[in-house]
Amino acid sequence: MCKNAEVKSERYWEFSVNPGDYLYVLAWDGGLVQSWIGEFKLPDGSSLLSNLSDWEYTIASGNNPGYGGPLPPLATVAADIAGATWASPQASVPQGTSPWFTIPGISSSAQFIWHDTLASDSTSDNHYVIFRTKNPAVPSTSENIPEPSSAVGLVVISALGAASILKKKLTSSRKV
Repeated sequence: MCKNAEVKSERYWEFSVNPGDYLYVLAWDGGLVQSWIGEFKLPDGSSLLSNLSDWEYTIASGNNPGYGGPLPPLATVAADIAGATWASPQASVPQGTSPWFTIPGISSSAQFIWHDTLASDSTSDNHYVIFRTKNPAVPSTSENIPEPSSAVGLVVISALGAASILKKKLTSSRKV
């Protein structure tokens, strides 16, 4: 979890993913402009970056936790994911753009993204937003593996007027 408006460097977390799992990022605007940026190292060695083409979003039912508020209960997040209508995010700017500037340790190809606008007012100001990868982080070995009901790969961040920065290393629990 990254909940700091003044984060100016990457944060690292390591967790396991299974074939067919999606990566989820929960984000909310705590004031001023909103966005998040991330770089995720996948088990095959490739990188997944925050951008408009690899992510989709839904505006959650839960309230915006704000700065220092309680995080959304996992059951609420799971229900929002299960009932979500996913859409493509519409707003992005390149790494290095003001007011966030360059975040060391994050790929220069990553983008600051948000679902509707990077301006100070957003349609999600009263709620948190769930972003997820458009495709599983680790491809499934079968065509019909359902989306996980648990929040494997769930990352919670707060976009507190600056940027929330993510750099993740994912490991696969699949044995090769």
